[in-house]
Amino acid sequence: MKRRNLIWTVCMSGILRNEKGSVIILVTLALTALLTMAALVVDVGIAYCHGSRLQNAADAAVFAGGRLLPAAEWDTDKLSAIEDRIREYLEKNGVSLEEIASIDFTDSIGGSYYGLQVSLNTQSETGFARVLGVDSIAVDKQAGVKVRPSLSADDVVPVSVVKDELDLLLEQGQTEHIILKYGGGDGSNGAFGAINLSGVKGGGANQYYNWILSGYTTEIAVGEKMYPIEPGNMAGPTSKAFNDRYASCTHFPEEGGCNLRRFEPTCRRVVKIPVVEYITAHDVQIVGFAVFILEDCYANGKAGEVQGSYVKTVINGTADYSADADLDREYGAYCLTLSR
Repeated sequence: MKRRNLIWTVCMSGILRNEKGSVIILVTLALTALLTMAALVVDVGIAYCHGSRLQNAADAAVFAGGRLLPAAEWDTDKLSAIEDRIREYLEKNGVSLEEIASIDFTDSIGGSYYGLQVSLNTQSETGFARVLGVDSIAVDKQAGVKVRPSLSADDVVPVSVVKDELDLLLEQGQTEHIILKYGGGDGSNGAFGAINLSGVKGGGANQYYNWILSGYTTEIAVGEKMYPIEPGNMAGPTSKAFNDRYASCTHFPEEGGCNLRRFEPTCRRVVKIPVVEYITAHDVQIVGFAVFILEDCYANGKAGEVQGSYVKTVINGTADYSADADLDREYGAYCLTLSR
């Protein structure tokens, strides 16, 4: 009996020693798994935060640069200005120049770029993952924008250009001194180019003046309804309101303010004008929107006449996702949209 007990004791002690070795192995495996999980949770989480920061910065930068689109391929000054604005916004959002992989202009149509893309790249340094031989995690982000023809616009002024007339001028390359409202002696059947944006006849001179000065208060859409023409020249309120807008420009004083070659899109000299077709002798329908830089109302010598220079720029409104920038609705007024 004593011998059996001795054998049993010896066997059990061996088993216990073997179990102690197994526990060490299990603990080692568990620690390795915990470190791996920590690396995934902490280091990947930090990399994700870096990625979110980069993505937000890229989105903000391309939207800022995209406000200056479209840009002619030959216009190196404008292309450089767009790139400078993108870098400025990236730096403001904590992105170093070394993290900028590329700035590319895209969507080339008719010799102009209608889109751009920014690619960013950085390395997120690791902590726990170094145990596994991973010193850093690559973080790559891209953002792109594209301008599309506008289906609607806000702050529109109550004068208009006729589609056929504008088509002919642009086909001839005539972009300056385009008449937005005719002056005394130049009207046709009582129509001088002014329209009532409320859609109701007889709005009155004060209402007309305020719409010119500050823009119409409601967003207007292409093909939404017919608009009555404003009868009469209304030279007084026209000249006063447009000259107030013209004189309010404070940009580029060395060049006399915003002009066809250089302008700030938010300037009050920049006006959004409906492009119209006559449906009846007294009613028009809006088929698009065009953007003009106001010229001095008194320079032409005709009371109530307004002229402007045709430009292409981004406005607030609704984009036409069914069309590209070279379709018929394209009259220089665009909306900015994310392309990726």
